[in-house]
Amino acid sequence: MISFLPLLLLDGLADCRQRLHAVPCIGSRRIDLVLEPRTLGQTVLVQKSALSFDQLLVELLNATLPVRNAAMLLPPERVILDTRPDVLYDQQDVIGYASWGSNDAHRDRRWSGFHFLPGAIVTEYVSSNARTLKRPPENWTFTGSAEREHFFGGSAQSLSADYIHEGATGVSGNVFEPYLNACVRPEYLFPAYLHGRNLAESYYLALPYLSWQGVIFGDPLCTLK
Repeated sequence: MISFLPLLLLDGLADCRQRLHAVPCIGSRRIDLVLEPRTLGQTVLVQKSALSFDQLLVELLNATLPVRNAAMLLPPERVILDTRPDVLYDQQDVIGYASWGSNDAHRDRRWSGFHFLPGAIVTEYVSSNARTLKRPPENWTFTGSAEREHFFGGSAQSLSADYIHEGATGVSGNVFEPYLNACVRPEYLFPAYLHGRNLAESYYLALPYLSWQGVIFGDPLCTLK
């Protein structure tokens, strides 16, 4: 099965709000975003490989190819394909985002600064970004360091829940090392979602393996209008 947290199989809006308030990092604002999803906006796709990996190895593992394919399958006017070494921050009206998170050696900010539209979804190539839903101290930031003083929740890697705080409606993550070939595939995720599949169907299509390391945060029935 695929895990959707914390909105799987809820009976009604009141029950949904009650359960959301029980989760420290997610509040009823998620409900407002789910109820007003938009088909407008840009999908930001980060094609470059994580600089901590050998470039040839990444290419052989098809880690960047899915990003290029996703860009080809979406309307050109609705895609920002990032191939530069610098990191894109502070983008406006974003409906989809795929990146390397803390595996991008050029990323030096915890927060993307994106303005996510209602209904926006996110995925990253990160091994343990769903390891916890606890909120770190405001001054915490992820690093490439293995030194334990930089850890939060057992790792120094980026956190999926940060995108929920920034306004995304759904995000995928991994609780432990999934390996690259088991990460969510953007070339399935974004075309399905932007063409009318709901959030659950889109992530289901994009996950190569079920009952492995991947989890999804969001409302499974969220659909762009």
